[in-house]
Amino acid sequence: MLVRAVALDSNCTEALLLQGKILYKLQEFTDAAAAFENAIKVQKANPNQEAGPPKVNTYYYAGSCNEKAKNMKKAMGHFK
Repeated sequence: MLVRAVALDSNCTEALLLQGKILYKLQEFTDAAAAFENAIKVQKANPNQEAGPPKVNTYYYAGSCNEKAKNMKKAMGHFK
C-alpha cells in the first residue's frame, strides 16, 4: 500500500518518511536512504506544505542509512 501511495503522489512527505522508516527497520538501507533523501527534496521544494521544512531527524535517518549502506560520502553530507 505504501509503495502505491508514493507512486501515486511522489510529493507526499508523510508517505516518503514512513517508507524510509519501514525500510530502515527492514535493514534495506539503500532504499531507505533514497526515501529519506526524496522526502528532504520535497520538503525543501515546498517548505510551506503541511510537513514543513526538513527536520533534523530526517537528515539523521538519511545519514544513518547511507552510513549503514557504506556510502560514507553521502552520509557525511547529511550529518553536517
